[in-house]
Amino acid sequence: MVIRSQKRISGPLMDRIDIHMQVPRVDYAKLRDMRQGESSAEVRARVEAARERQRLRFDGMGIASNADMRPAQVRKFCALDEGCQNFVLSDQPFFT
Repeated sequence: MVIRSQKRISGPLMDRIDIHMQVPRVDYAKLRDMRQGESSAEVRARVEAARERQRLRFDGMGIASNADMRPAQVRKFCALDEGCQNFVLSDQPFFT
């Protein structure tokens, strides 16, 4: 069925899609789980806390958020420890 659906998408359209990902099937048990997720207020509080950390981190640097960082700031604030560097340089898949 998947192959049939993929064949319906024309070649020229597929040529314009840069990223193709396989997405695993979600278990039905997870779909029918009735637990509530985070409320909007909880998400808002987390976002505001993250923005405050960024504001303090970049105070006086003319940078408002992580998205504004240049390579020098990335090296300064996002340094990887040896274990992380080894993982990034290895052939290990990021997702299993």
